[in-house]
Amino acid sequence: MDYKRATLNFSFVVPSAIAGMARPGTIDALADDLAFLRTEGIRAILSLSETPLTEPVVREHGFSYLHVPIDDFTAPTIKQVNQCMDFVERMVNAERKPVAVHCGAGCGRTGTMLACYLVRTGKTADEAIETVRFMRPCSIETEGQKALVYQYEEHLKYRPHFD
Repeated sequence: MDYKRATLNFSFVVPSAIAGMARPGTIDALADDLAFLRTEGIRAILSLSETPLTEPVVREHGFSYLHVPIDDFTAPTIKQVNQCMDFVERMVNAERKPVAVHCGAGCGRTGTMLACYLVRTGKTADEAIETVRFMRPCSIETEGQKALVYQYEEHLKYRPHFD
């Protein structure tokens, strides 16, 4: 299990709710990585990489799945964040399915989305960025990604839970 955690850069940011990770199926077979995620309690996957996972394989392993492509080293749009947060909230709150968020290495795009989740659940942008970077040190790689977390915090003040 420690090998899988390390090779997948896997860790929960909110226990039993949301985790970050690298793209499954990159080092080991996708099916093996999906089996590991199931043992960790993950039941849904949010994919932020440019290309989707093999969706039939993901669904065959019993996961709910959403692919929102975001270019590497860029920040998502507010619309993309809202789409992702709606999926995560539905999975975690309504369906009780813990979610794994991934991009390529599980750092920039993943960390940005994890921080946005913490903002959506009540933390300030500063607290969210600090928390995610403490738990996942490679998180939020660019100034644009960091700025997006602050922008999302402002967005929620004026238009909570809407595009």
